[in-house]
Amino acid sequence: MFRSGDIFTSCTECENGGLGDPRQTKNLQEYRNLLTEEHNIADKAFNEIGVEVVSGYYPMNADVAKLVMDKKTADLLGGVIVLDHYVKDPDMLANDIKTISASTDAKIILGEFGAPISDIHGEMTEKEQANWIDRVLVKLSGLDSLIGVNYWTSYGGSTALWNPDGTERKVVGVLKSYFIPKFVDGKVINELEMPVKDADVLIGTRKIDVNEKGEFNVPVVPSLNNLKITALGYNEKYIDIENNFSNEIVLIKSKENIFFKLYKFLRKLRSN
Repeated sequence: MFRSGDIFTSCTECENGGLGDPRQTKNLQEYRNLLTEEHNIADKAFNEIGVEVVSGYYPMNADVAKLVMDKKTADLLGGVIVLDHYVKDPDMLANDIKTISASTDAKIILGEFGAPISDIHGEMTEKEQANWIDRVLVKLSGLDSLIGVNYWTSYGGSTALWNPDGTERKVVGVLKSYFIPKFVDGKVINELEMPVKDADVLIGTRKIDVNEKGEFNVPVVPSLNNLKITALGYNEKYIDIENNFSNEIVLIKSKENIFFKLYKFLRKLRSN
């Protein structure tokens, strides 16, 4: 039933099981113990059958996470917190993720989010739904603490991606542009057309190393259109992917030594 590499969660939104909801009982340590003991039992069971399955990833509402998750508990659960979170404002969603990550030293997976829910967002047209989700993804794509996102739900609810007749709603195109981004290839060189092998390519909070030939491949999503190229001994360079992208990116030396100046001079002579 299980294979190495699987993720197993023994309890989803445990707080909604009735008895033991920490928001009602205020027995925070008891609830923490429940989660960590479940995690340990699952780990032991998988070790006994010789399967490398990651246990944990317990989804919880954000108010529960703020209440019970501390650094020690997050660490005992593998350093990942899964949030099911529905809010009216995209900024609030992003800020809650940052706050919980900062207070626990944990990475965050957004296990559930979506819109519209009538008592939170009111009613939305297809276009309004798509625009709201795009605003959320703009915020989320800049969070280095966020390592996973899951949308709820695909079909059969107010937040659905597909209509009852099976046709897709406008929001599907928005999600595709983030989950299946386009990629751009490039090469970082200096003024002598030599590869800058130690260059870093930054897009949002993501850093991508170039290979020995100075080449790189980066995903591009709608909210992140600017590259920052850095390398020791060179001036930083900013590239607008949409309007000013070239496959060869030339970095300028911040300080040229005598040999570099000589090579530049000889190169200029040959070109003339």
